[in-house]
Amino acid sequence: MNLTADENYLQIVSSNGTQDLRLDIVGWLPFGDNIGNHISVFGQCACGKEWNKKISDTRRYNLFINHYLSPIIHSVFIPYSLINYNYSTFYEHHELCGILLFERKRILSFINNENIYDMLNSKEIVERCIKMY
Repeated sequence: MNLTADENYLQIVSSNGTQDLRLDIVGWLPFGDNIGNHISVFGQCACGKEWNKKISDTRRYNLFINHYLSPIIHSVFIPYSLINYNYSTFYEHHELCGILLFERKRILSFINNENIYDMLNSKEIVERCIKMY
């Protein structure tokens, strides 16, 4: 991802902190020039009705890393729909300021998109893990 850890900040983080820090998904879309100015996404998965309380969970990682030019995009993935298809708008849209929402229909549109899984580098990693077990 062409990100570096902020070593000064990491030195003050307690080694006793073992709780879940709530970073569920990391993704990026690099360009062929290998310059760090690309799209990076940190995601939080939320299944409960109080998904909106998890919107800012990924932002804590802004403290741990140094990024080059483009800030991290923060996102939430929820397994149900918030789209009002009569008006092409989101329900509870006031909760979505500064966050990229992936709700059920958006997630399924990626999965159903012409073998997108076969195009991802992560496919090879998943296949290797399956073979190991």
